[in-house]
Amino acid sequence: MSDGAIGIILLVIISAIVSALVHRWTTRFWNGCLLATLISVVGFQLLAYAHAGYLDPFVLIAIPVSGLLSFLVSVLVGKVIENMRRRKGANL
Repeated sequence: MSDGAIGIILLVIISAIVSALVHRWTTRFWNGCLLATLISVVGFQLLAYAHAGYLDPFVLIAIPVSGLLSFLVSVLVGKVIENMRRRKGANL
């Protein structure tokens, strides 16, 4: 597997975990999506920096691209958590 594919997989995993935690913590959907995206992108870039030992020369391109992917993951995870909240509230 190439380094690029591993990076994308790690970004999706980081985004899913952060999104799940943020959406469980906050009740506002879009604020949760934006916060999870911001934390995911910054965390991913910090991990990439720690791994490589230097900042990626294309970081100005990588941040918006990884932000878009993280945002999409956050919306999907947020919808799942939102549906779980509604089902739990419907049973009460």
